[in-house]
Amino acid sequence: MATETQTETGHLLVFTIKAVLEKRASKEQLAQVLESSRKGLDEQVNDFQGTIQEMAPEMREKVATLVQGAEEVFGFLEAALGDIASYLENNDENLLYSAGSVVRRGTEQLNFIFDELRNFVLAVSGPTSIPNLNLMIRAHEVFVPEKDANGERLKEFCHAERIMALQSLDSLGSSEQTPELAALKDVWDSHLRCMNRMFAAIEKGDKASVNKEMENAKISFARLNERIPGAVLSQRIDGPTPSEQVNLALSFSKDVGAQSLGDGPLVEVLAGIHTSSEELSAGLDQMLEAGVESVMLREAMDRALQACDYQQEALADFAEFFTTRLDVTLRSARRKLEESTIQLSAALDNLSELSEREGKVACMRCGHFNPGGRNNCEKCNMPLPNLGQSAGSTFDHSEENVGTPAIDPEQPVLTGNLVRLYTAVNQIFDGSIDGDKFLSEVEWFQGVIDKNSEYEIEEPNWEALSEEERAQEEVGFKAMEEAQELFGTGVTEMNEALERMRGYLESEAREDLEEALRMMDAGARKVAAVGNAAKQKRK
Repeated sequence: MATETQTETGHLLVFTIKAVLEKRASKEQLAQVLESSRKGLDEQVNDFQGTIQEMAPEMREKVATLVQGAEEVFGFLEAALGDIASYLENNDENLLYSAGSVVRRGTEQLNFIFDELRNFVLAVSGPTSIPNLNLMIRAHEVFVPEKDANGERLKEFCHAERIMALQSLDSLGSSEQTPELAALKDVWDSHLRCMNRMFAAIEKGDKASVNKEMENAKISFARLNERIPGAVLSQRIDGPTPSEQVNLALSFSKDVGAQSLGDGPLVEVLAGIHTSSEELSAGLDQMLEAGVESVMLREAMDRALQACDYQQEALADFAEFFTTRLDVTLRSARRKLEESTIQLSAALDNLSELSEREGKVACMRCGHFNPGGRNNCEKCNMPLPNLGQSAGSTFDHSEENVGTPAIDPEQPVLTGNLVRLYTAVNQIFDGSIDGDKFLSEVEWFQGVIDKNSEYEIEEPNWEALSEEERAQEEVGFKAMEEAQELFGTGVTEMNEALERMRGYLESEAREDLEEALRMMDAGARKVAAVGNAAKQKRK
């Protein structure tokens, strides 16, 4: 099969078409190349058919798919040459554009088919399943009995392997390393050393060393054959999305777009994505139909379903590309598949997190959300708040029993108002209330703070006091000033905590709620400490 000749002819024709369209070549030059291409195509078709007829029936059956693919490409090329001939008669440049694209794509596809056919023939004719190794074994068999006294054929194949090894090592060196690629790099390095030793032994005529390295080559070829698929796959599945299957599809689609890979592998991967997406969508629909009480869970499921729909839209674009072969359609399909997969992964992560934290209670010290029914935080062991208890308002102060109240540092400060706020925090976290309800609770507590956040102390009439009375009053007044400052700091911390809670509605970041709870408890402790520590007047 004269693949190299046809490749050169195809490239020359494509080059000439481009030159004609750019007004750098004449129609007469194109006509000459067209005539040469027709003869080349006829020769290649006859050569190909003769090669297939010479095969044993069982081998022809095994390569039937490749033969059918080649015959289809031959048909496309024949039609393209007809379009070029029509252009030469009627000057329709659209025909020339279309024909050039078909010739370029058809030439690459034939090269791929012929390479596959060659490798298959070499593999099935043995003695191994590795085509290049089979070539070297045959060349070695000819060299040893001195039919090829200088071992030129074996040296040629050996040198080709050296070049391939060097190119592969160079490529692997510039690639992001995975364990599979690192292991493959070691095998290529060993293979290169083996080929270098064999090449040197051939040039010296050292047949004993050649025989030894031939055995080593069988080992290195086998190791490469074992390592390459996994390494290539590891490179393809490492991509822009969290889904290895989607990354593989995106990688395949690049090769399909560059016409270095047939549609088959991409179609197979896309079929798997389609099935997974449909199954996920059906499962989410079933859960929603059964009833989901949590508002946030329903919202997360809706986002996941929207991402599934977007993913199906991407798959529809791929299907359109397989029909139209338009690059713009392929680019659109790739972009949509990448975006939809990232969106779907984020929605599913959020859904998983919401499902895990339903019914949990927040710790006032570390912010960790604990399973219901626990008395102490599973992270820091602090007693958890009993949100069902009744207590007075955070800002209820009494003029009686002036002094610092006993506040247990191991217990969260809980009052009726704080219990109501903390209950809302737990509910927004587990999804049992929506953002509007949570925000209304936050704003309600903000109103409580605003109403009670002014703290004034009455300054004594220093001129009316005796020296002894003045000294006693100064001590008390200083204590009240310190209490005023502590109260103000506590109110500031509580306001900042509420701002964090508002921010959670946008960020949905667990850290925002955790920090808000710590700040709220710290502020509440300061306000509670002041509550019964001084006389106060609120306006």
